[in-house]
Amino acid sequence: MAQVIWANAAIDDLQRLREYFESASPRFAEKLMDQLISRTRMLADFPQSGRTVPEFEDVQLREVQSGNYRIIYRLEQTDKVEIARIFHSAQQLEKI
Repeated sequence: MAQVIWANAAIDDLQRLREYFESASPRFAEKLMDQLISRTRMLADFPQSGRTVPEFEDVQLREVQSGNYRIIYRLEQTDKVEIARIFHSAQQLEKI
């Protein structure tokens, strides 16, 4: 089982999403947070389940989808996964 850790940038992404949606619908914001976090939990058991991020030529940089969001993560070691960023699928990826 791999350890799943969150980079500060990914925590910031999550917080920005919560703040953005919370003013319109606290219930939706909470549901979205639950979905995103839940999606990352499966990486503990299946760290290589995500596809390689097509924008980058780095086999250690992978992603899984959760609704309209791309959860970008890095395989640090065989027993460690770092959640790097969370982007809406319509957004252009920055350098990670």
